[in-house]
Amino acid sequence: MDITNTEAVVLVDRFFASYPNVRAIVMCFTAHLGLGDPFSRCPRALLVRALDSIARQQGHSEGGDPGILMGFEIEFVLLTPSGDGLAQEVVLAVEAAGVPVYHFHVEIANQFEIALAPLAPLQAIDALMMAQEVIRTTCAARGLRATTIPTPILGGKGPLSGCHLHLSVHPALGSTAFLAGALARLRTLCAFGLANYDSYTRVANDCAGEWVGWGTGNKDLPVCQVSPEHWEFRFLDATANVYLFAAALLIAGLAGVRDGRVLKLDDCQIVPSALASEDAASHLRPFGITERLPTTLAEALATAAADEELGNLIGPELLLRYIGVKEREVEFFGGMKDEERREKLLGYF
Repeated sequence: MDITNTEAVVLVDRFFASYPNVRAIVMCFTAHLGLGDPFSRCPRALLVRALDSIARQQGHSEGGDPGILMGFEIEFVLLTPSGDGLAQEVVLAVEAAGVPVYHFHVEIANQFEIALAPLAPLQAIDALMMAQEVIRTTCAARGLRATTIPTPILGGKGPLSGCHLHLSVHPALGSTAFLAGALARLRTLCAFGLANYDSYTRVANDCAGEWVGWGTGNKDLPVCQVSPEHWEFRFLDATANVYLFAAALLIAGLAGVRDGRVLKLDDCQIVPSALASEDAASHLRPFGITERLPTTLAEALATAAADEELGNLIGPELLLRYIGVKEREVEFFGGMKDEERREKLLGYF
């Protein structure tokens, strides 16, 4: 049955009016009429294309299994006292929504982490979107205020929240070259993963890290290797369009594979935050680590705008509009006082 958008909205409204206790969430692609490719501005479609490219790189047909798994660690903070048993209640609600949970734990007082089980990329991000919504609604049903924003409490007194991505690739893809490709464009990728004005409070210590590098088990760097084909990408938070971030990350990694890129950065076991700031650079240089992460969204966007190769791979229809929107956000949020900006973000996340 073909129906217009207006007719669809009317049908949905009627359904929920008849069943007020039912809740639903829709994961979808977006098309823009009048473009040569109607889906050229859709991050979800870009992710599908990236996965198809990876499948073809391994000799599979379009739509074949690319051998990629993703899982997410969701950090959230309670801004109101919760009492006992909340974390377990939230996890049960997430699982009841059909999202498999790998584990959960308390990070520090009033901050919790739920790690979702690994899934194929599109399903994994859909599950993440569902889980984040379930966390908010479950807490709200108990009269609690929960948030996933990067800086939930002002003044540097509270925890910082991320949404870390665990990514594993099939060994046939060429894990070393894939990692090299991702690291080569890590500063650009920050524009997608750390997507908000306040995201860059996490460019520090064991949050997102401060230096472009990687290390096995090293959570002080933006890429923490779990195994040779499994990495945790820590420069991501809940303000990001995760479909876009994941697509850009896969595109960068695949470019490294196609180019036969050599991994020039060594496995770093130095913990930069344990060193005096003036000593960190000299201790990291032997590992090939010389670049710092962007410290503002404006800097990250400028880096992305200058990355012509990745821009062509993502497509100008999507990238230029993304950068344009984010530049307006920098202007909009930059004109606010901290508390005003925080309250605005709490309404979104």
